[in-house]
Amino acid sequence: MLKVYHKVADIMKLDLSKLIVIVGPTGSGKSNLAIDLTKKFNGEIISADSRQIYKGMDIGTGKVMNTSGAPHHLLDIVEPWEEYNVADFKCDALAIIQDILRRGKLPILVGGTNLWVQAVVDNLDIPNVPPNKKLREEFERALQESRIPALEQVQYGAGKNPRTRTSSVRGRQESRVLEKWYKRLLKLDLDAEQFVPKDNPRRIIRALEVCLATGKPFSKLRKKGQPLFEVLKIGVDVPRAKLYPAIDARVEKMLRAGLFDEVKRVYHKTYKHLRRTLHDKKTSILASMLVMTGCVWKLPAFTGIGYREWKPYFELPRNVSGTQKVAVLKEVAQRIKYNTHAYVRRQMAWMRRDGSVRWVKNSREATALVKIFIKRPLHSKDRYLTNNHIVELIAKLPNHSLLSFQRKRESTIYWYCWIPAFAGMTKIEFCNGL
Repeated sequence: MLKVYHKVADIMKLDLSKLIVIVGPTGSGKSNLAIDLTKKFNGEIISADSRQIYKGMDIGTGKVMNTSGAPHHLLDIVEPWEEYNVADFKCDALAIIQDILRRGKLPILVGGTNLWVQAVVDNLDIPNVPPNKKLREEFERALQESRIPALEQVQYGAGKNPRTRTSSVRGRQESRVLEKWYKRLLKLDLDAEQFVPKDNPRRIIRALEVCLATGKPFSKLRKKGQPLFEVLKIGVDVPRAKLYPAIDARVEKMLRAGLFDEVKRVYHKTYKHLRRTLHDKKTSILASMLVMTGCVWKLPAFTGIGYREWKPYFELPRNVSGTQKVAVLKEVAQRIKYNTHAYVRRQMAWMRRDGSVRWVKNSREATALVKIFIKRPLHSKDRYLTNNHIVELIAKLPNHSLLSFQRKRESTIYWYCWIPAFAGMTKIEFCNGL
């Protein structure tokens, strides 16, 4: 993206602070690498994980419990029933980063959630639109109406397992409702199909809320702003052949560590709290609607991998046999592994499209990159032209000449001077980089 400036003073404000960003798929070792770099370079870690913000949800989110003396931020900041979105994260993360910089330390952003990382790195302009109560109530009524015929349809139907039959019919009915609302969204924003999943009711409703509140397509509102930091983005590169077995072992370790007990504890705590505070203004509209309809599993906190897979187990009848319970538990474990593999593929597809990521295989390679990055000033002494040279050159240009710059690959800044000529424009290029 090319930005044009008419004054030299505007360009001289580009002396940006440095920010380290560590990305990588789930289970790749991002947290351990971040802790290692924090100790070596006097840094502090800002978590960019949309699941690790919830209190009490530690095992299933892979939350770092032993920080080894490395300061961590934005962990355990909200309850599972509270709302917290990417706009909230960006505001909090920027405040924390500025505080870390003021204290002379190195901020290290670790993700996690790719959109949250992008919100800070690319300075996304995210609209802060409050929930639309009427729209959400209308949506919930449509879902409720779709469930009633589903129950009636199986009440007198044949089948050995009416509970499974009910869930199957109900799922098809809800899918039709989601499809109808998704088409409503696409009428307002055709590009929403690229980033709003058609089977995710929370994302569909949120996109509709923004479109209706602003009168603009949601996809057009997520614009990149001026960069706030000079960023080194490090990606942890783990071959898929090694990553999948590591993920499976990680899931088994979570189960042995008490994942079931954690899910049960957090679920009952959330349900009881929402029942007590149903009319409390601090309780989110979505949470109130969900608890009234018995659908706590659709809260954002419970839609993450490691938690949503437990829903079938918690919905088992009380008189189910122990053998059936064991079979369902095995299915839950397998489903967590499968969903994590699929999520890793989506993460990698997103990150591979980002040409600014510097992929490393170990801590030694990452340390070498950081050493070069933090020692190199934005305007280095080995540049082709000094700041004074640029100022002197611009002073000699006609008043209607334009000076512009384009930032590329995060490690290089290209300066362009466009000088009017007899038959067109002449471009002079300067380069500051490694």
